[in-house]
Amino acid sequence: MKAAMEIFKDITGYDIKSYFEDFVLLCNTYYPNIVGYYMGQNIDVRDSFGRLDALLKQSEAIEPLFYLKASGFSTLDSWELLDVFTDCQTKLWTINNSSRWLRSAILGRYGNNVVLERVLKTRETFEDVASELGLDDPQDSWFNIAKNNYVEEEDYTANDGGGMFKINIRQSGNFDIPNIVDNLSTEKILGKDISVDFGFVNNDLLTVEFNDAIRQTFNTILSSLKGSIPEFPEYGFPNDMIGSSMNAIQYPTIFKHLLNMFQRDARWIEVNLIDLYAKDDNIFVKLSARTVTNNYLETNIQL
Repeated sequence: MKAAMEIFKDITGYDIKSYFEDFVLLCNTYYPNIVGYYMGQNIDVRDSFGRLDALLKQSEAIEPLFYLKASGFSTLDSWELLDVFTDCQTKLWTINNSSRWLRSAILGRYGNNVVLERVLKTRETFEDVASELGLDDPQDSWFNIAKNNYVEEEDYTANDGGGMFKINIRQSGNFDIPNIVDNLSTEKILGKDISVDFGFVNNDLLTVEFNDAIRQTFNTILSSLKGSIPEFPEYGFPNDMIGSSMNAIQYPTIFKHLLNMFQRDARWIEVNLIDLYAKDDNIFVKLSARTVTNNYLETNIQL
């Protein structure tokens, strides 16, 4: 491989050996810092991201050289060098998308604070706001909110509430939602899926995302019969209930399968059976499901 790197330098004038050395240094020393940053650790990653950007830029310069100077690469080692370079380039792209692969709530590179704007509601206190947002110590955090907004006691009354104020929150950590690969913040946590209305847009599959994606999942769960999905033969409602009399339907079994389908998807955190009733010789179930974004979906299904 050493000879192939020398040949590459002679033909192209580019020192690819230094590129590989910098790549190894990034992976062994600086990549762990990037991972730690997106996992919520308070780490200075400016140098780490700077080295990553420099290697990405070098990759863009090196890649076309293999094809522009292809006639000069007459040995197998030279093309094995291309394989090694391609593996390095792919790894750099992966590192550059670490926040998505780690499902991190941190979007930026050099600061993971976000500023929210809120209006203080009637009879709501800054302590209530701090508690609602899950701040570490609501009993003390309210003081920082008030101080940063220059709020004085006479600016707030219980009956009238207060005006617009800003909250500086540190985003940290990642989420355990294995079926979503993206920055899991705001509505992105609800993910993206191929549309059930199968089609193509701009030479790519038609997709739905965020609220539309979770609504589609909700409807898919409620319309799936056991055995209808070859990869998951046990997934879905029991199909032996079709055509059964009302007295023969095993309701506990149905509810168990229903809960199991929701529990397979970490985007759902709560499912409630609201009502069970008969109408015109049919059995209906009214239920609601809550997502990780605290949105409720509610529907009636016929058994």
